[in-house]
Amino acid sequence: FPSHDIVSIVYTFEADLYNYTCLEYNLEHLPKKNGVIVPYNAALGKTEGELVRVVRRLDQNLGMHQVVPDSAGNVSTYTIDSLHLPNCVLTQLDTEGYEYNILEGAHQTIDSFRPAISVEDTNNDIEDFLSKFGYQKRVTVFRDTIYSV
Repeated sequence: FPSHDIVSIVYTFEADLYNYTCLEYNLEHLPKKNGVIVPYNAALGKTEGELVRVVRRLDQNLGMHQVVPDSAGNVSTYTIDSLHLPNCVLTQLDTEGYEYNILEGAHQTIDSFRPAISVEDTNNDIEDFLSKFGYQKRVTVFRDTIYSV
């Protein structure tokens, strides 16, 4: 974390229990710095409380699991807006195609704070959604596109 207060809290969401367990382990073994990382064993989406399930696309690549809506799922969903953040400077989404759903659940946060937004594998729906808030595509590095106002 930087030594100033630009980023003092990082919220991270991991729907897959195995990956979440690894996240918790890694957080316990990180050197303590000037910030706080708040992990959630949950998913982000457009509707708070929606249930989803994890679909394992490639067992040998744990970073490619996806969440899909499923009323019988075992993973709870938050929206970014439901976190009632006091500030937001960056939203980084690498959610294997679920980015648009997450942005739909972030209207108030985007409108209030105008954070930079990084999205893996952007598409026209995401660009159209963000343009309503005055966002423009700034740069694409490999598969990540960064938008800002």
